[in-house]
Amino acid sequence: MLCFTDPLLVSLPAADSALATRFAAAGLLALTMLLQIYVAPAMWWPLHVYWVSILLVLVLLGPGAISIDALIRTIYRRDRHLAGG
Repeated sequence: MLCFTDPLLVSLPAADSALATRFAAAGLLALTMLLQIYVAPAMWWPLHVYWVSILLVLVLLGPGAISIDALIRTIYRRDRHLAGG
């Protein structure tokens, strides 16, 4: 059972601690679509559909509450609130 969860456990800290997640995911989404169209059009369902769905979630919803992006947003809002702005 550990062999199925091991890649997930390795990838979660890297995904949750990303900075500028939406911009990075948008760039990877563009590259995935270029690969899909020009390099490997036959690989849509076996490979690219998974990448596109994961990257679309990150672009649309962001990285989540446990991320550097959220920490920066919280500090910015707190400082702005303390400054009276």
